[in-house]
Amino acid sequence: MRPTDDLINQIFCSSKHRVKEFIYDHVVPKTSILPIILCKGPTGKTFQFKYNQRSDPTLMKELGMTLFNLCNIIPAGIICFFNSYDYLKQVYDFLNNEKFLEKIEKKKFILCEPKGGSGSNVDTLLDKYSKSIRSSERSGALLLSVVGGKLSEGLNFSDDLGRCVVVVGMPY
Repeated sequence: MRPTDDLINQIFCSSKHRVKEFIYDHVVPKTSILPIILCKGPTGKTFQFKYNQRSDPTLMKELGMTLFNLCNIIPAGIICFFNSYDYLKQVYDFLNNEKFLEKIEKKKFILCEPKGGSGSNVDTLLDKYSKSIRSSERSGALLLSVVGGKLSEGLNFSDDLGRCVVVVGMPY
């Protein structure tokens, strides 16, 4: 990963002229990525996920409506990342109590990353996620996860596994 100049200077000092760098393009072409920043939800409520505002029921309701809308229009897999397991649980409980999860489940399977899950638990969850996306019973799956959790590092959500990636707020 770049920049590498400082690293090369520190490690190879006098022999840095012997270091050869190879730079390759990303495996996904830029034409296949559409980054969008949603500043407001469906009713126009501004998304402010600062710590002291993120528990606001109106904000979580707006997030629920946004996830519901995304699940209705995006096929296959949607991954939604939160900044902590605690906030994931808080939003999950809210969306469950407000019946958003019930509405989303009519369209997509919902899976949730467990806190402190072992490698085998993660493998099982990924297997369920993959099978849910291929199932003809619904139009895919919504995977709720955590930035920095087991599902956010080193996994390749290619093709139908990652048709949409949502990051709620800014990770710590």
